[in-house]
Amino acid sequence: MLIADTAGMGKTTVLTHLSKQMKQKFPTYWVVRIDLNDHTDVLETQVKQKIGTVEFLCEKLLKLCCPFEKELFKQCCQGLEEATKVVLMFDGFDEISPNYKETVLDLLQDLNPLKQPWIEQLWVTTRPHLREELEDNLQQLCYTLEPFSEDNQVGFLTKFWHKHSKLVEGNQQQLETYARALIEKLAKSISDKKKEFTGIPLQTRMLAEAFEKEVKTYCLSQKSEPELPKQLRLVDLYRKLIKEKMNIFK
Repeated sequence: MLIADTAGMGKTTVLTHLSKQMKQKFPTYWVVRIDLNDHTDVLETQVKQKIGTVEFLCEKLLKLCCPFEKELFKQCCQGLEEATKVVLMFDGFDEISPNYKETVLDLLQDLNPLKQPWIEQLWVTTRPHLREELEDNLQQLCYTLEPFSEDNQVGFLTKFWHKHSKLVEGNQQQLETYARALIEKLAKSISDKKKEFTGIPLQTRMLAEAFEKEVKTYCLSQKSEPELPKQLRLVDLYRKLIKEKMNIFK
């Protein structure tokens, strides 16, 4: 299963959510999510001195130290544990390219569930510029993620502010009013009629964080209309967010 989409669309979030759902539904499955960018050291070693796929997966990527875990995993790989299947999720194929692209492609081809019956599912995420290469090598079409609709954007902002600002339920309508006004103001300021910028979930979250204080002030003021800047430039938005982050991590 391949997912190819731009940064911030939620590829990592999807894998994290799916891994939790799979463990709940299939408690005997060995579900593993691997952020490839966290393992460049062992990928470098694999480039220089290639070892067997199962050994590399077990000892280098999963870093299984306990003898019992190692033996159990190897038995899974040999098909001796019929009730236990393995679900592998490799996140961020684009982030280790081009240095380790060929190494990871070889690994993915070796782990193809058609070749390895002990693997129940194999998931890989990447950004669009490597989509065709993954599709060609693994003979599988990529999925893309649907961007936030305007209602999704308003819903996300409302839920985020309600949770983080600890406002009462009676502020729901005010939060929605502020969210719609903010999205509309940003869209006009950056000439984004289709609201594609906030269609990317990570950027909607950025907007939510940048205006967290202002929306709380608006709700507590009981004013009918939000007071927003005349223009919302992206550079100002990023500066505002960075300033808020710096205040948090001082």
